[in-house]
Amino acid sequence: MAAARETMAESGLEALTLAVVAARAGVAVGTVYNRFEDKQHLVHEVVREWTEEVSDAFLAERSGPLGADTLEERLRKLVLLYREHRTLLRQFLIHAPFDDRMSSIVDPWFARERAHLIADLAAVDASHDSSSNPGGAVTDRCELVATMILATLERAVVADVQETAWEKLERELPDVVHAAARADRRGGPERQRHPRAGNS
Repeated sequence: MAAARETMAESGLEALTLAVVAARAGVAVGTVYNRFEDKQHLVHEVVREWTEEVSDAFLAERSGPLGADTLEERLRKLVLLYREHRTLLRQFLIHAPFDDRMSSIVDPWFARERAHLIADLAAVDASHDSSSNPGGAVTDRCELVATMILATLERAVVADVQETAWEKLERELPDVVHAAARADRRGGPERQRHPRAGNS
């Protein structure tokens, strides 16, 4: 499995064959065929194994009370996850829309990570100003912020941005998230009282 994952990460899904994996693992091709029916079966097992490993690792990070410092650390670790696994994630994001089986594995993983992120953001946001933010408003805002974060990371993965861009994301994303939340809490009602010129 490690040989298949390394091949996918280095050369993409198109370069992955059972023969290549066998050669890389130092085993006979028949040995690989004894475990996997075909290339698609192998790919799906790689995806499933990776999502389970990452989910287990992040589950351990989510234990205990959540505070602003913890949220910042989790955001940085999320950026680091996408950065370190960007070659595999790129394959998932590119090919999953055309592979129902891969999509059935990858889509729930992305959905779980988004749900965890929304919960983390909502917990910190509500603790800052629970009196003036109804629960629904907090959830809506956190869903929007979570979507922005994940879209930014996925775009960086697909675009294969340089290391310096990842370093900037890892360094600045937590501050941007907190700044957006503070601006929304302070400016939301004010924007409603003073609409833009020309708005009815």
